Amino acid sequence: RSEGISNINSREYFKELCGHLFATYSVSSQQIKVSYEVEDISLELAHGIPLGLITNELVTNVIKYAFNGREEVGAVSISLQEGKENLVFVFSDNGLGLPPGFDPTVTKSMGFRLIQILSRQLRGTYKFKNVGGLTFELSFPKDELDE
Repeated sequence: RSEGISNINSREYFKELCGHLFATYSVSSQQIKVSYEVEDISLELAHGIPLGLITNELVTNVIKYAFNGREEVGAVSISLQEGKENLVFVFSDNGLGLPPGFDPTVTKSMGFRLIQILSRQLRGTYKFKNVGGLTFELSFPKDELDE
């Protein structure tokens, strides 16, 4: 592996990823404001790529569905914190939340299935909360994954 691309700076990574997605969907910070509480962590590619794909799916869902029909500015929060043995990723928005009766763990939705598959790939435990918008929490071991 090349030394230059074996790790990803977490702070830059999430900001760049969200910036690219907002540009792709022509969303401005006047429509959705993102706050970042991301520790300066050097992510292994084995963690960074699945985490980026999860974030991509969550941000895309926010852009497409979370704030439909709302006039006020939407809010998204992305957090990555380092514990003793785990990394904890939390993504939340103050949008519409999931429809009543919708269970993201049993849906046939490709996006939610992808989030679950990638979370398991990280050997993580995850949960969705549907209060005041949607919150996704993922805790996964920070040790190196099998490649």
